[in-house]
Amino acid sequence: MNSHIIVYLDQTYLSNMAQARHGFMKGEYEATSWSTLFDDLKKAVFSDSIRIPMSEFHEIETSLNINIQGAIKNTLAQLSIGFQFKDWHSILEWQIIDAVTQFSGMKLTSNYHPVFQSDPNTAVKDRFKDMIINRGTISLTSYWVAAPNSIRELKVRFVNLIKQSLEKWPDIQNCSSSSVLASKLDWLSSSLTNDPDMWAHIIQDIEGLGIQESVINDYWSTGKLLDIPFIDIFSSLVAILYLKYKKGGQNIKKSDLFDISALATVLPYCSIVTTDKSMKEILIKILHFDDKYKAKIFSATKADRLAFQKFTRGL
Repeated sequence: MNSHIIVYLDQTYLSNMAQARHGFMKGEYEATSWSTLFDDLKKAVFSDSIRIPMSEFHEIETSLNINIQGAIKNTLAQLSIGFQFKDWHSILEWQIIDAVTQFSGMKLTSNYHPVFQSDPNTAVKDRFKDMIINRGTISLTSYWVAAPNSIRELKVRFVNLIKQSLEKWPDIQNCSSSSVLASKLDWLSSSLTNDPDMWAHIIQDIEGLGIQESVINDYWSTGKLLDIPFIDIFSSLVAILYLKYKKGGQNIKKSDLFDISALATVLPYCSIVTTDKSMKEILIKILHFDDKYKAKIFSATKADRLAFQKFTRGL
């Protein structure tokens, strides 16, 4: 689908590069290291080797970093050049519609990219035509202009989705495939109950393609819906984190809620994804999602950062 390497940077990477570039980071070595990484990434972007998309998760988490909001926005703007993911709802809907369409034997075609707001293969020089240049700084224009209540509503939506699942989960004693399956089934049950309009909209779109209701019902009965990438990743991570925190007698961290939703959205479409160390271990050592979704996963540890930088310089 994409001829370019798609790199998703989590908030830790963006925040550290922003702090280093704008003089907020203590420690000369760390500041130089993160600043150099930014320069390498920017060089790769402008040579059309990689694409670094923005996402709604960046918007949410950046809004919480009040002291360095401007620095993070500027850093991401210079790396993304306006390239961005669609919202997670739209991506999930497309995954379901695409899966049912393939199941029916048809092929889903569209003039629009199903996951990104624009074509990933558009040359970076052409992206500048759609950006506003103001005093040498790339403005993100309307992407970052969001009323506080809309950001809050988005956060509440993610948190409630998790809470609804936690309240209904059975008492699982160990991490096994059954726990992941239980999480998937619960996610599906919660979504159908709490967001019926979304499912009705999806079914209408599928029927609009000429696929009969009997075919849709046959697809539902196979259980393949549980293997849709977003549902697969989201539910698997929630199941494992639930077990992790339950054993430790702790509550799930708010930062994990964002990570879960972000990873479920971006992992299937990126060649490289950065995340925190604990999430990386779950993705690779427990779920083996690096192999399943063919993605290199890096944390922000020094070793990983250097490995990521070495890979970037080799492009």
